[in-house]
Amino acid sequence: MKILFLLSRFPYPLTKGDKLRAFNQMKYLAEENDIYLFCLNQTSFRKHKTAFPDNQTALKFSFLKGLKICNFNLWDACFGMFKSILNRTPLQAGFYTHNRHIRIFERHINEIKPDLIYVQFVRMAEYCRNVKVKKALDFQDALSANMLRRSKISNPCLKIILRREAELLRDYEVKMLDFFDLTTIITAADRREIASEARDKIIISGNGIDNSYFQQTETEDKKYDVVFCGNMSYAPNVDAAKYLIKSVMPLVWARYPQVKVLIAGANPKTCVRRLASERVEVSGYVEDMKQCYAQSKIFVAALRTGSGLQNKLLEAMAIGTPVICSSLANNALEATDGKHLLVANGTSQYANLILKLLTDHSLQQLLTSNALNFVKLNYNWRKICQNLTKEFQNLIKK
Repeated sequence: MKILFLLSRFPYPLTKGDKLRAFNQMKYLAEENDIYLFCLNQTSFRKHKTAFPDNQTALKFSFLKGLKICNFNLWDACFGMFKSILNRTPLQAGFYTHNRHIRIFERHINEIKPDLIYVQFVRMAEYCRNVKVKKALDFQDALSANMLRRSKISNPCLKIILRREAELLRDYEVKMLDFFDLTTIITAADRREIASEARDKIIISGNGIDNSYFQQTETEDKKYDVVFCGNMSYAPNVDAAKYLIKSVMPLVWARYPQVKVLIAGANPKTCVRRLASERVEVSGYVEDMKQCYAQSKIFVAALRTGSGLQNKLLEAMAIGTPVICSSLANNALEATDGKHLLVANGTSQYANLILKLLTDHSLQQLLTSNALNFVKLNYNWRKICQNLTKEFQNLIKK
């Protein structure tokens, strides 16, 4: 089967969960299918339109049968968003919807003649408006719910924009159920957020873990007591980092002032870099995130906004770093509180669980062992993509 992936950004470097998901989907689907990629690119690789940016990247994407990269600039994005305001469509869709690139995409379809087009996120849906090929959409998560949560912790001006975007995305997501032949989403929790009675037809296709994570050996050199990681320009991660350092950790430091925290991840905003101190290291981009998990005693994901399944939780659990997270984060993961991880709701509860886990080694070992088995059983990329291939095959046969 010939599958053409349509992405809004080239999925490298793998600094965000959506990039990692698309990368692994393509990699494991390529075991049984011919995978092609068409993507846009705003920031990196501006001089490269149809070729890999460098040999290192080409090696990582050697499973692709073909690649087409189309660059766009800020003027393209602004014009697209202006049209979206007039059309009352989401700004996200307008940002990436450019008539020039749609025409290039349609010509590309005629050249490779795919059996199926697999679109990542609703923001790229307009590219398939005139496409006659079977098409599937990966919602990934409920972006409308994500925007609504973000609006609740934003300043008054941004709150108005995000609430409008949430309303438009909610209606847009519902329309996509009829527009696409097949739709997928990462978790049942996010599927419930889609505002349509037809949401049950959305196929659950979760995230997984690459086998390399399970090969990580435990290190005795624990440089950090607490770690949190993610793309540090992404609003939910920024909020979680600030909340952890400014609200939770002062309660921990009141008891154990020597506790050290690592905030790791690409593109840290200025407000995140300002969190750095003698007790807090803000690393920026890390080549091998596995080392950050392995060198830390506890992973704390104090996420208050966002949606979808957080790969960072799966990675920490697979490495063997015990996890403390919010109920929001665990809603998608569906792990058992007290068995696979610890769930906190509220500043004092986070602090108390961090203090308990730092001193209770038997609890650390229990969570580590159970979490590893949980991830291996439920989040295997090869199994996930084999099931996805079957769904695609059934669609094409119709």
